[in-house]
Amino acid sequence: MHITRLCDDFHAPQNMKQDLSTHIIPLILALKKEGINQTIYTMKSEITELDNIKINKIPQERPFSFFRTGLSTYKLLKKSKEKTDIIHYQNPRFSSILLKKKELPPIVMTIHDSPKNVLKSINLKNPTNTKQTLYYYTLARWSSKKLDALICVSPGVREEIIKHWNIPEDKIHVATTAVDTNIFYAEKTKKDIDILFAGRLVEKKRPLDFIKTTKRLKKTIPNIKAVMIGASRKDPLYKEVTSKIKSNNLENNIKIIESVPQDKLRTYYNKSKILILPSTTESAPKVTLEAMSCKTPVITTKISGNKNITIEGKTGYLIPPKNIEELTKKTYELLQDKDLREKMGSYASKRIKKQFTWEATAKKHIEIYNSLL
Repeated sequence: MHITRLCDDFHAPQNMKQDLSTHIIPLILALKKEGINQTIYTMKSEITELDNIKINKIPQERPFSFFRTGLSTYKLLKKSKEKTDIIHYQNPRFSSILLKKKELPPIVMTIHDSPKNVLKSINLKNPTNTKQTLYYYTLARWSSKKLDALICVSPGVREEIIKHWNIPEDKIHVATTAVDTNIFYAEKTKKDIDILFAGRLVEKKRPLDFIKTTKRLKKTIPNIKAVMIGASRKDPLYKEVTSKIKSNNLENNIKIIESVPQDKLRTYYNKSKILILPSTTESAPKVTLEAMSCKTPVITTKISGNKNITIEGKTGYLIPPKNIEELTKKTYELLQDKDLREKMGSYASKRIKKQFTWEATAKKHIEIYNSLL
């Protein structure tokens, strides 16, 4: 079997951070181990091959490059003498390739977020964000009706697509995102970070809820240590977050750290007693899986994308979104109970090894591919 994979951009494995590359690259390598041949086409790449898998560059044709990317890729595929059995893309910007579907093998798209979540992410104060989000949503919806199969990264995303886009259920599959347990694993180290927030400083991640919770906890734990990792100075809420930390006299309690390589991120998970993810929307948050793989319990929100990962009372807690009081209560309880944290962390790690490995996800992809051939 030969898979042609279309990617927006492609990082070298050592440069992976918190973006789609942390899903695509491990999946490609896991599929190769299962004997699947692959070729990659991408808009931008730092490398020309990955583990002897060829990476081809797609030229950007302007104007309207977002719409023309799929057709640009089609032209390259027609020139190539390489046989392909399945075309698989991760970004709906490749959707125009479906205009040539009759001349091509089965086409699959992975969608990483639910339609509801995508529309919620629109920021009307940012015209560029609004335009790109609407492009993404429109092309994803249009293509979902024409694709041979649609892959979702969690059952929650699948449920949302069936509900909002009215797509036949047998066309939509679930192949969960996963975690590389060779990178994210438990280490014996001092737990000198009380609570950790991992992610960009954007509204849907609710970083201000993390700050409010830290402020409340400080009343009973004066020296509480919190870290917010994965931020960028370009993030929409960066200035507001730093301002809130200062105005609430939390400079000695909360430290902001920008994005770091995966091995360094593992260190922060291991040094943290609890990961807090107070998001209002998620599809299948990788930071949750990564923390759990490092035996770190998680407190997150009771939304569709989290329910399949975090098990209430077993790997952490699920709380209502935007409920600072409940978030503070559960965090305090867990900080005071070391035995419970260790029990949850141990259960979480076992759950990851059983259900959320790249080997398991690769085998699910192969099952989906075979059903189309």
